Amino acid sequence: MKTILFIGHDARRAGSQILANDFLKALLKVNQDIKINIVLKNDGEIIKSFQEIGDTFIMPSQNKINSDSLKQILYKLGLLNFVLNFSKKRHKQKFIEFIKSLKTDLIIANTIAVGDLLEEFDFEGIPIVSYIHELEMGFKMYSNPKSVAYQLDKTDLFFVPSNFVKQNLISNHGKDANSITIIPSQISVPKEITETKIELFSRFNIPLNSIIVGASGTIDVRKNPEAFIDTAELILNRTKKSVYFIWLGGDQETDLYFELQEKIKKLGRHEKILFVKPTKEPQNFYNIFDIFYLCSKEDPYPLVVLEAAFFKNPTVCFEGSGGAVDFIENDCGFIVTYLDNFEACQKIELLIENEQLRLQLGQNAYKKLVDRHDTKKSVRIFAENIKKALLLKKES
Repeated sequence: MKTILFIGHDARRAGSQILANDFLKALLKVNQDIKINIVLKNDGEIIKSFQEIGDTFIMPSQNKINSDSLKQILYKLGLLNFVLNFSKKRHKQKFIEFIKSLKTDLIIANTIAVGDLLEEFDFEGIPIVSYIHELEMGFKMYSNPKSVAYQLDKTDLFFVPSNFVKQNLISNHGKDANSITIIPSQISVPKEITETKIELFSRFNIPLNSIIVGASGTIDVRKNPEAFIDTAELILNRTKKSVYFIWLGGDQETDLYFELQEKIKKLGRHEKILFVKPTKEPQNFYNIFDIFYLCSKEDPYPLVVLEAAFFKNPTVCFEGSGGAVDFIENDCGFIVTYLDNFEACQKIELLIENEQLRLQLGQNAYKKLVDRHDTKKSVRIFAENIKKALLLKKES
């Protein structure tokens, strides 16, 4: 039996984590002779799903001193932080030694955000597959130059979600095209609708004849939620129709989130521009979207576009922002000039006004999703390349 060590940054309910989770589960179904151990930097909403795959370990990050009196003494002596840091380092070193003691035939490093873990583990003689979901902005946001260089240098095979990401590795990092495999992204068939359109509209006080422009993702600079607000404001100032804007997901405890809420408040649009917390049932929201707006500055191949396509939503995105343009092309929505909110406004407005066009482009998106992102095909490509990677021999 071969053993794979999967290394990921966390178990949040987000694109790269969900995709890897789905692929690993599918891999175990088609290959019974594989065991998977999992190491994550941090916990998250889908941790139980990872635990269903194999033994799952969370990297030590915090240390506690259970005795309050001892903590007070150490604090008064100015030694509290020293003791905590020393304990953390010792605990972390033991954890690294334990993981390295496990039988491992192949390492799958999920995303560029785990380069620092690869550095700390410093495995020898074990082939590494890196599943790279990021472009240059993601490299800078989720890692550092030293860790990026280490991960790219130590990786034997690369998996990527789109040609956009492949070309970035070739052009900007000198990687051999033969070492890079595009794994078509897949989405799990969405669950049944548990909250109807009428119920959701009622919950958010939205008139039933309204058009919903949706977006989904983390709330950060790369996802560009400010453009979502700015474009919404342009449209709301121009259209006579009832239009609402809903951004689904993201951490609502960050400074950026509060800044965005303050901006919406000052615009007087708190009833029209809504940011909704992450949910276990995102399908309820995709079901009420009429148009999907991918306003990311950079997005390698966003699963949200595929999820929107499942619900027959056309997408508007920026040229040069990533792999979504390969899916949208000229028949599933519109690709506008990079970061041009006004052009995005015009195209979204066209879809708002022209129901026939909106429905046709949405139908095209659904058909393309079915044709290009067949789950069985994606799993087959993933499994075949994992089998190929397991045969690699690497010098210590």
